[in-house]
Amino acid sequence: MSQTLTMARAFGALQARMLDHACAELEATLTDAQTLARSKSASEAIALQAKAVRRSYESYAEHLKELARAANTALRKD
Repeated sequence: MSQTLTMARAFGALQARMLDHACAELEATLTDAQTLARSKSASEAIALQAKAVRRSYESYAEHLKELARAANTALRKD
């Protein structure tokens, strides 16, 4: 029972972090979309898209790191 509770807590903590990351990503994406909508510059549009791709990659990498940390923490407690 304690292993199940430990894993449930680890998973809950991971979900909270992932939701925080997702909310931050959504806010940044909306800000970029608003900036892009006001821009008439093709070079600015390309720069914003490149920034969004980089940010998405970094966010995904952070999700994977959080998953690994949560799993390692849970495994060490067993």
